[in-house]
Amino acid sequence: MQRRLLLVGDSHVAGLAPILKPLVQAVGWDFRAHSDQGKDLRFFGQPPILDDLMSDYKPHLVVIVLGTNPSGAYPEKSSARYHQQIADVLHKVKSAKVVWVGPPTILANAEDEASAVVRTYLLGQHGDMKFLNGREQTKDLNAYRTPDGFHFTAKGYELWGQRIFTGLQTSLAQFSTWKTWVSLLSLAGLVVAGVLFWRGR
Repeated sequence: MQRRLLLVGDSHVAGLAPILKPLVQAVGWDFRAHSDQGKDLRFFGQPPILDDLMSDYKPHLVVIVLGTNPSGAYPEKSSARYHQQIADVLHKVKSAKVVWVGPPTILANAEDEASAVVRTYLLGQHGDMKFLNGREQTKDLNAYRTPDGFHFTAKGYELWGQRIFTGLQTSLAQFSTWKTWVSLLSLAGLVVAGVLFWRGR
């Protein structure tokens, strides 16, 4: 059975998906992406988007790109609420391994940039997922920004997408190793069963 990777999140997914898809497929994984422009953690933590995606696609690995949009209230004013929103999203995808890509640097205005720093910190506190620091990955990509200060040009997304894929290598390899051990154990079980069968004849 082919392994399946779901890339899901806000408008950044639309720019990252064309970069990540061929990279993921090249290492033997199926790939699907879902993007909702301008949406935040509250949106994905409620029915039905993630429920339907998980039920229909049944991914082995979910890569979440969320955190750019502030989820209603700036998290520095309500960190407990933001932690709950993170937990709500993680609960939706609990049947899969999860990698969460945090927000990139933001050039639009100082308030959104400062809030993104806090969101990055809060996301990094959740140990039940692998966290990739989007700010670290994009801090040298200011030359590839679009005029809105939030998004990137095609070249910018290409560079960011390649860095995300590098960050996924451990997760992809771990899953492949687990699958290999399962296959080997299954084969060993068949061999033992065959030996016992022939001995019993």
